[in-house]
Amino acid sequence: MEETDVDDEPIEIDLLLAKQHSLKSTITEEEIEIPHKPTGEEISQYLEMINPPKSPGRFQIILFVTVSLFFSAATGVGTQAVYYGYTPSHHCNVDNMSHIPEDFDATEGINVPSSCSMYSNLTSNGTNVTLEVVSCQNGWTYDRTEFGQTFVTEFDLVCARSSYFETIMTISSVVCGISTPIQSYLTDRFGRRKVFIIIFTIERILSFGYAVFPTLPLVSTAFIISSIGYAGSIPILIMYESLPERYRGLSGTMLNLIHMVIMGFFPLTGWLIHEWRILIIIWNTFAAVVGVVGYWLIPESLTWLLSNGRVAEAEKLMQKIAKFNKINLPQPALKNELFEPKKKENGDDDKLDAAVAGTGCCAPG
Repeated sequence: MEETDVDDEPIEIDLLLAKQHSLKSTITEEEIEIPHKPTGEEISQYLEMINPPKSPGRFQIILFVTVSLFFSAATGVGTQAVYYGYTPSHHCNVDNMSHIPEDFDATEGINVPSSCSMYSNLTSNGTNVTLEVVSCQNGWTYDRTEFGQTFVTEFDLVCARSSYFETIMTISSVVCGISTPIQSYLTDRFGRRKVFIIIFTIERILSFGYAVFPTLPLVSTAFIISSIGYAGSIPILIMYESLPERYRGLSGTMLNLIHMVIMGFFPLTGWLIHEWRILIIIWNTFAAVVGVVGYWLIPESLTWLLSNGRVAEAEKLMQKIAKFNKINLPQPALKNELFEPKKKENGDDDKLDAAVAGTGCCAPG
């Protein structure tokens, strides 16, 4: 029994030494050194440093205007379904309206031509004709008074297929609801601006896609996929995290006022343009132009950079904003200790050292 204990002890020590040597050899300098992170109060102070004391700076004003325009454009594109999903009055496509039966309209209190049925001549015995009411056999005729062509009329999404458009809208809403928390996680993990650019690019490509795709399956697929995430909300987050706290409430109120004014122009375009594909292209072009401008004017969130230890990038951004606002900042503007890495404690390494010391052996130098 004693001989077994003696024989096993060198084996256990060798395993501990081997494991310790392996861990030490794989730890790089970046893993040992991690940056200090400022507190929330310090971040607020840094945001005040790059803003004039009595009024918003030029950078903050331009950022607010750009974000307001982009948010309104993105939201306007999202409401376009009200126009291209419009279902006008319709009836079966027949040569003679006498072939259309009448249905009672409870709203108007009168009989109106049926929207989904027609008479079919089955048999003729002299002057007697037996008629049967059937569904429309040759498509539909639509009232073009308000719209020349909508998504519904182009693909005949009426009568038995009337629920198709509502189903597509429901699925896209579910996709958006599921993907939004994922978007939030990605913006925290990889940065606000990077995720914004990716989602914005996907939305615009697919939005232009379903404006030109010729078939219903392609249009439906592009519409659903374009609902992944919501790029319009990310610039708002960047704006709030780049403004001093004293301006955040006012900026939120003004953003909504600007949004309501701009949204008032979307019904005007719907009134002037009666083709759903052209309408989508115009609205998406507006959103794309504002988004490209935002790509150059909307920076990464300073709060996110500081909270994630991206000190060098935060310092560079602060100096750039301060210069634009004609504010002289010290070099560096951030506290020196933020640039000084602190040692990362390696619990496994300490445990191995203790284990080796307990055996009476020395760790390899």
